[in-house]
Amino acid sequence: MIVYSLSSFDKWKFVKVFELVRKGRIYEALEIAENIDDYFWRSAAFAKIADKFVEIGSPEIALKIAKKIKNSYWRTQALSKVAEGFAKVGNPEMALKIAERIVHRYWRSVTLVEVAKGFAKAGSSEKALEILNGALEVAERIGHDQWSSVALVKIADGFIELGKLEKALEIADKIRNRNWRSKTLSNIRKALKYHQIT
Repeated sequence: MIVYSLSSFDKWKFVKVFELVRKGRIYEALEIAENIDDYFWRSAAFAKIADKFVEIGSPEIALKIAKKIKNSYWRTQALSKVAEGFAKVGNPEMALKIAERIVHRYWRSVTLVEVAKGFAKAGSSEKALEILNGALEVAERIGHDQWSSVALVKIADGFIELGKLEKALEIADKIRNRNWRSKTLSNIRKALKYHQIT
């Protein structure tokens, strides 16, 4: 087991970064994060800052920060958020490029769902379906039941949003975790009721 420890000064800087980000003072937080010696905690701080830039609608700046992250865990999380941010601001092509750089299967599959939503929002339903099918291929290769189940639920929800309820039902059958399968089936039932009403 790897234990990451912080010097007391690094700990102060790390806590200060989170405090400043929470207050919206992200450039000050970035300046302090640059000076955290421990690369793991510096990476965590950069990820938090990148997430905040995405939250305020600046995924371009978030991407620059994400590129500084040395730790693969924090870089993956940051890239996922950055891709989601590009999809939300109407640049799903850039979101797709970033998502394709994500190696971790769970994060790649759930990020692709957000990218697909971006294409759908931009009026490109066919591209959205293509990306969701790609996300499904990735998710089916996840070796951990819990991670796989969560990814499949998100993918099924993506198909539901596009009105592809049969495909969502097909995915529900692949979800190994009973609770997550039930959630997906419930989401499909809600969508069926909605489609019957409208």
